[in-house]
Amino acid sequence: MMAAQNGLVTRQQALEDLGLSAGAVDNLVARGRALSHETALALHEISDVNPARHHVTIPAPRRIRRADNDRYAVHTQRLEPRQVTWWHLMRIVTPTTAIEQCLEYGTPTYLLRQAIDRGARTGAVRRDDVARLTAALEARR
Repeated sequence: MMAAQNGLVTRQQALEDLGLSAGAVDNLVARGRALSHETALALHEISDVNPARHHVTIPAPRRIRRADNDRYAVHTQRLEPRQVTWWHLMRIVTPTTAIEQCLEYGTPTYLLRQAIDRGARTGAVRRDDVARLTAALEARR
């Protein structure tokens, strides 16, 4: 099941399938980490992006000691409360913030254009943000 979700789990799966306590899950969420960049685009289902690594944004630089950190892309950015929402009780950047991050990260243009278009159609990206993001995408070329 988790393989089909690219290694990501919902809160319920963490509690039931992985045997984590509610306190342990709350602690992980409270650390200020947010799913971001291409991972967020995929989870918001506004792009067909298939990230090779799980993208996570943390507020301050930290040394990651895990041996499997090649599976994760850790980014540093102070996120404003308006830039973060929730996905299955986990912090995730908003679709607009994910697109902004991916503009800087270098995600292919066609995937970002798709994210902006789908985001506009589904209401995940506000109209005024659509124009701004489209202009930024065109300027990137």
